[in-house]
Amino acid sequence: MKASAFTPVDSVMIPTGEIRPVAGTPFDFTTPHTIGERIGLDYEQLKLGRGYDHNFVLDNAEPVDVTVHDPLTDVCLSNY
Repeated sequence: MKASAFTPVDSVMIPTGEIRPVAGTPFDFTTPHTIGERIGLDYEQLKLGRGYDHNFVLDNAEPVDVTVHDPLTDVCLSNY
């Protein structure tokens, strides 16, 4: 996903207004990762969101290719 930042949330899931880089965090999906691969890490934003329930800041206004694939069922979800 071409998103180098995300918007952190507060304790009631309201975006704080900060735009935080994904680099070095479990929110970095700029290269392929299994969604559950890092979901159990000790990272405040994962705890507040009870996982990934955040906005990602896309890098450009062009259409973005995002694909989610389940290798067990071979089900694929894509935005194109």
